[in-house]
Amino acid sequence: MLGHCISHGADVDGLVSAFLVKLAEEGKGNQVAVVFADYEDYLQKISEANGDFLYVCDLGVDPENEAKFLAILEEKARSGKYVTYVDHHPDDPLLLSRLSAAGINVVHSPDECAGVLTYRSLKGQLPRSSAVFAAYAAISDHLERGPLASELLRDLDTLLVYFEASTLSLAIDKDDDLKKGLLDFMKSSFLVHEYPGVLEAAIAQLKKVHAFLGERHDVKVGKKYKWAAAYVDFFPGRAASLMIQSLPVDVAVAYRRDEDGSIQVSFRCSADFEGDLGRLAHDAATAVGGSGGGHRKASGARVAEEKLKDFLNELEKILRNIGQADRRRFKVTRFWPPIFSTFT
Repeated sequence: MLGHCISHGADVDGLVSAFLVKLAEEGKGNQVAVVFADYEDYLQKISEANGDFLYVCDLGVDPENEAKFLAILEEKARSGKYVTYVDHHPDDPLLLSRLSAAGINVVHSPDECAGVLTYRSLKGQLPRSSAVFAAYAAISDHLERGPLASELLRDLDTLLVYFEASTLSLAIDKDDDLKKGLLDFMKSSFLVHEYPGVLEAAIAQLKKVHAFLGERHDVKVGKKYKWAAAYVDFFPGRAASLMIQSLPVDVAVAYRRDEDGSIQVSFRCSADFEGDLGRLAHDAATAVGGSGGGHRKASGARVAEEKLKDFLNELEKILRNIGQADRRRFKVTRFWPPIFSTFT
């Protein structure tokens, strides 16, 4: 049989999810075409997928896209495809229920990364050694303390998995050729730093990190929280994490201009921030015609370049005015308990 795996292309979690799907399906004699997608093009790529089965991994659904996403997957299931959705973003429970009712295998938990959920669901079809890749995904997504991830990490060499996960996380960005090469390389080795170009890309990122840490960043103050925003020329998620590490802020925002001219934005927050960065990113981006969402502690957005100033103004307005009374709007909601489907 021939199938597709549409997976998030911007991080280790999406890469590992796709790798584990490919490894399991090829072990059954099937062929898998992996397509990396991002939040601005995933609906189109899912629509274009053909074959006998379809996996969609690590791609949370914005509220504006729920109806389209449901309709596309329902149509795939009606046509006889075996459809599986693996995710850990805070999706609407009603959407997940409707997907399940349409005969789609739903594997979802906000407590684990998509790579760990994929590994758990396909565990019976995977070699034991593949657990290390799920650990890489958990570490890179800051979810290594999840119940399943922490269980996996107990049996692994801590220094090794953190080194490999960190190296891979630094190297992964927009290079689809690198990621597709890794899909084959990882079948024979878990030492991902040995794949040509990975260590070099990671070192190049570290040099940019070093330069970034030497820059001065203005800190803004609101009713309750402090925050900062900065333009960067490397992976914004890493930059935002470094800002949380090195600046006295509760929320960090890093952004860069992508090759298509749009602005990619990443949000990170301190442990004391009580809001939901996924909702924050969504509200600020959609107010200017963009898109955004993600996790409570880490999220992202994409806006048109000409809307960047309006986006930053909207973001400042929201952050400046989050106070004791209206923090409720950004309070975390636990949407769904784990669902583990049976894969055949």
